[in-house]
Amino acid sequence: MPATGIPPYIEMYRQVEGIRKAVDLLPTLLAETVTSAISNTNGPSGIMTKDAIKDTLREVLSEAGLGNASETEVTPVAATTPEVHAPLYVWGGGIHRLPNAFEFPSVDALGAWKLCFFGNKALQVPPYATIKTVDLSTRTKRNRFSEWSRFVVKMKKGIEDSTKKPMPPIQSEKRAEALFKCYG
Repeated sequence: MPATGIPPYIEMYRQVEGIRKAVDLLPTLLAETVTSAISNTNGPSGIMTKDAIKDTLREVLSEAGLGNASETEVTPVAATTPEVHAPLYVWGGGIHRLPNAFEFPSVDALGAWKLCFFGNKALQVPPYATIKTVDLSTRTKRNRFSEWSRFVVKMKKGIEDSTKKPMPPIQSEKRAEALFKCYG
């Protein structure tokens, strides 16, 4: 983005709005395209078979980039943290992953380990491993986050040292507990 003096998140918001408008138009556009394709593919009798309808729908959806995942090659990405959809918060002139009033819970080491990878879905808090210090409103919270981060780094190093392998992906709480017991 060229330097304009306007904060970058404003431009990003405009771009997101443009994408949202385009996505909102998709159902109408797809309906028109399907109607047109069906009317163009009617056989000489004017009756369309079930297979012809399926083929037409597949063709229209693949043109729109919405084809069946089994027909397209999907490359899996190894993630160390499960994806959690958490809301964003606006405070202090910025967009943050945590509310201004967020407080670290009082938990034991295993609880901190789990929160690092899974967050708190009930409170819509993302995995703590995805949090950045700018998402925390006070120095005390940033210091606490730093302590938790150092703890997790030491745990990961301990697990890697004891297993003689790189830290495996943690995709379930059961797996997180097993790895914690391995070193903790």
